Amino acid sequence: MEETYTKETTNRFLFLYRKLESIGETDPEKYRFYKEKYYEQFEEYRHLRNYLSHEQYGGGYPFAVSSKVVSDLSTILAYMDCLALDKAAKNVKYLSPSTSIKEAMDAFIATSYTYYPILNEKKRVLGILTSGSLLALVSTHIDLELPLGDFLDRFSLANQKTRFLFMKRTAPLYEAEKAFREVKEGKRVSLILLTEHGLASESLLGILTIYDILKSA
Repeated sequence: MEETYTKETTNRFLFLYRKLESIGETDPEKYRFYKEKYYEQFEEYRHLRNYLSHEQYGGGYPFAVSSKVVSDLSTILAYMDCLALDKAAKNVKYLSPSTSIKEAMDAFIATSYTYYPILNEKKRVLGILTSGSLLALVSTHIDLELPLGDFLDRFSLANQKTRFLFMKRTAPLYEAEKAFREVKEGKRVSLILLTEHGLASESLLGILTIYDILKSA
């Protein structure tokens, strides 16, 4: 789309900037997070807005704001409104306790996945099967026809080298972004598991990874 500079794009910019200011007033924590993430853009928008507000000539604007600036600000605002569930994978491929070890191996071989959640019939998370934990189990030379359910203690969330975090379906995306940055007890969050109220006893609605955020940022 051709870049334009008009009174309409300038008015649109000022309207969007007021929305940004409103977020700062009503949700300062979210505003601070995204100001740090988009610091250069926020500073540019602030300077543009201040100049437009304080240097008017004859009731008009001293310059017109680019349609690209307006588009970029609009995109950032839409992103700031996202929930974690908006960016999460919804149609999650999973294994069940009755899945055999061999079937689990075949599932990993057939895909590029590094993990599979293990869900019961109500889609409640019983554990996370990683490719590493499966290899460790197979290396013990057990019967490959045995079901995963016989080894759930190995795959429970408490026994993982990384952290898995539950969040409610209405959790804002920035809370998930903050969680992925945190290191607790030497562990980073690997997956965010989304349920209705953020409880492990509830059905899984989606899974969010840091890669889901990076590809949409």
